[in-house]
Amino acid sequence: MFYQSTLPGNVVVLADSPNLEQDHQLHFMAVATGISPICIYRQDQIDPNRLLQVIAEHRHILTLDGWIDQLAEDSRTLEEIPEFLNGPARFRLVTNSIPYLLAYLDRDVTYRFINDPFCQWFGLPRSAILGHRMREIIGETAFENARPHIQLALAGHKTSLINHIRHADGSIHIARLTYIPDRQPDGQVRGFISSIDDITRQVEMEEQLRQSEHRLRTVITNIPIVVFTLDKDGIFTLSEGKGLQTLGLEPGQMVGQSVFEVYRGNESLLDCVRRASSGESFRDLVGDLDGHIFDTWYSPLVDGQGQQQGVLGIAADVTERTQTELALKNSEERYRALVENQDEAVLIVDAELRIEYLNLAAEGVLRRPVSQMIDQKLTDLFPPEQRAILLEQFDARKKNERSTYELSYLLPAGDQVHLLITATPRFDPNGKFQGSFAVIRDITERKLVEEDLRYRSTHDALTGLHNRFFFEEELSRLEENHRQSISMLMVDLDGLKKINDTRGHFAGDEALRLVAQLLRACLRGEDLVARLGGDEFAVLLPNTRSAEMERIIARMRRMIRKFNQRRPEMPISLSIGGATALPGASLRRALEKADQQLYEEKKQKI
Repeated sequence: MFYQSTLPGNVVVLADSPNLEQDHQLHFMAVATGISPICIYRQDQIDPNRLLQVIAEHRHILTLDGWIDQLAEDSRTLEEIPEFLNGPARFRLVTNSIPYLLAYLDRDVTYRFINDPFCQWFGLPRSAILGHRMREIIGETAFENARPHIQLALAGHKTSLINHIRHADGSIHIARLTYIPDRQPDGQVRGFISSIDDITRQVEMEEQLRQSEHRLRTVITNIPIVVFTLDKDGIFTLSEGKGLQTLGLEPGQMVGQSVFEVYRGNESLLDCVRRASSGESFRDLVGDLDGHIFDTWYSPLVDGQGQQQGVLGIAADVTERTQTELALKNSEERYRALVENQDEAVLIVDAELRIEYLNLAAEGVLRRPVSQMIDQKLTDLFPPEQRAILLEQFDARKKNERSTYELSYLLPAGDQVHLLITATPRFDPNGKFQGSFAVIRDITERKLVEEDLRYRSTHDALTGLHNRFFFEEELSRLEENHRQSISMLMVDLDGLKKINDTRGHFAGDEALRLVAQLLRACLRGEDLVARLGGDEFAVLLPNTRSAEMERIIARMRRMIRKFNQRRPEMPISLSIGGATALPGASLRRALEKADQQLYEEKKQKI
């Protein structure tokens, strides 16, 4: 037979994890022993504050093991369940296993009970804490902060505060202190229960979250974007970002308004809202009626359960960028049209001299299809002797030098043309060499004209000999420093005026051309012969002494006699004077001496 319990008041049982069968068994055992009512709590689920409240409200608190041990002994004989002591003793059975610092303090704020975590936190044995005042244990500063709340607890009010508590290792932690008054049956407060919960990590995380939120809001506030959210009905619930200034709006100004009313008539924007409302995530360019263009990312807004609650949008003002890109595109199109339709070839090569781009005009200049030249190395298009020039110029591009130079180019048919190349280096924004940009012109005709002009400027048009200008330039060049003997001849066609008067100027011109041919036939390849004007000719004989000069003069006279024998109808007579300038001597004096000898010979013929 069950013993009728004499435990007065409510009884609380703390079970680790009672199942339904155990719960029914506990209630049955309680009823059988006459204990009613009974409260059963799962120890792993009861809230710490609720646990403190339960401890304060109930006089008898047992663990499940303690309850069973006292109701069913091995002998199956039920004995009287001893009443647990009031005050600190009733905490001990249930408080050592929970991660909170629990204590009971009397009205003198002296510790009368502490759990094991309390001792471990302060690094003190139980005997060094029990019987001591709170001020001695938690420190003067922490106690003064807690004093107003202690007074409230002793006045019968539950209260809590955030305080800084020093750990045994010297570190300072942030803790939540909760005080629950302990009332006597007559209502008088005889002490209070203290709970200390270390919330340092929680506070740090909350602070990090606040800082993160602050940084996020700072970013959103200061970068030119708009962040907005809409509910299921299209009502603005958030409108933030510096980009609102572009629209003349303030943060939050749109909240509470309908997007369908604000942007009535802007169907492209409203279509984007409808797409996002239907669950689609996408990015699109959207403009308003004032000409602003926004690059906007739309996404459904879902809650923690994955249920769609509205629309999230992040928009960046790209009006200026879009206008710039459009202007750049138009500029590029104009530039491309200019490049593609000009007569000069336009060429772009990479850092390895490989062709990246050629305009259509390049086919006319290089006589090869553009498709065959793309990706080829530019050096492959030129003969070996020209490649050295090309590579030397390309090295200059790498040094950020621009230049214009000429190259000879062999056409596929074998003909040679002259190219004028104006090349500019290409570098990326980081200063890395990317290759070269060049404009190529076919200057073959110009070269021919230049060579003809150069020839005409240095040659006599009638005889093809060098003219006075060229002869004077060469004489001045040799005059400065000649280390060999140089001989000079002066030659005059006798009777030119008589030929012109009796036979006509054409016959005179023909006579001059015949003299030029005779002189060239008598001279060496390195000798210089020039027509100074009228019937006068001059000959410069480098590295020639007087004896050799005399032999050359004699050869001239023999050739004239032979010519006159073959053509007696048009005989030619020449007067010749010569002189030699030894190394370092004046060439002009030698020329004057030769001219004087010419004059003497001419006088003898009169």
